[in-house]
Amino acid sequence: MALSLLLLWTTALQLRNLDPYATNKLKSSRFSLFYGLTYLVFASTTTMTFTSFLCQTYGDDSTERLIADRSIDCNSDFYKNFEYLSYLMILVSIGITALYFYQLWKHREAIKNASKRDSDQSIQHINFLWRDYRPEMWWYEIYECFKRLNFTGMLVFFDPGSASQLCFSIILALISSLMYAYNQPFEKPEENTLAQTSTVSIFLTLLAGIMIKMKSALVEANETEFGFVLILVNTLI
Repeated sequence: MALSLLLLWTTALQLRNLDPYATNKLKSSRFSLFYGLTYLVFASTTTMTFTSFLCQTYGDDSTERLIADRSIDCNSDFYKNFEYLSYLMILVSIGITALYFYQLWKHREAIKNASKRDSDQSIQHINFLWRDYRPEMWWYEIYECFKRLNFTGMLVFFDPGSASQLCFSIILALISSLMYAYNQPFEKPEENTLAQTSTVSIFLTLLAGIMIKMKSALVEANETEFGFVLILVNTLI
C-alpha cells in the first residue's frame, strides 16, 4: 500500500510539466499500475489482518496469546497498538473494494459497450476488473472481492477444522456456485464451466469434511475408500 501511495505521489510531481496528451497517457499507465498493486495485496492483507484478532490460552497458562504468534500477549500494550493497526487495515480492504466499485460504476456504460470497450482508452486502467466478464456483468468483480473477504477473512473466526467452520464454508461455496450458474459472468463459456466445476469441487470437499466429522455417517463406509473417492472426484473436476 505504501508503494501505491508513493506511485501516486511521484505521478503528481511528473504531471506538472506535461502537455495534456502526455498527462492523460501518464495518468492511464500509472493508475493502471496503482489499481493492479491494490489488487495484488487485497487478499493477502485481508488474511493477515483477520488472523491478528485470534487469541487463546494454552495449557495451564491463563494468558491469552496470539494464535499466529504465541510470543505475543494479547493483553499487552504492543498487541493493543497492533490491534488498532489491524482495524485500519480492514478499513483499507473495504476501501479498496469501494474504490473498485466507484470506478466500475463510473465507467459502467463504457464497459457495457461490447464493440468499443477493448479500444476505449478511458477504461483501460481498470481493465483487469472487467475484461474477463460479459459486458452486463461489469459489477461481478465486486462480488468476487466480497467473496474473497469471506473466504480469507471471516473463516478465521471459527476453530480450524471445526464443524461450524466447515458449515460456513459450505454455505459460501454453495452461494458461489449458484452465482456462477445463474449469472454465467465470464465471456468464454469454458471459463464459466471451469468456475462452476471448481466451486462444486470445493463444495464436495467441504461436505466430505462434514461427513468425516459425523462418525455415524461413516459407520458402513471404509474411510480409506472414502478418501480415495474424494481424491478421484477432485482430480476429475
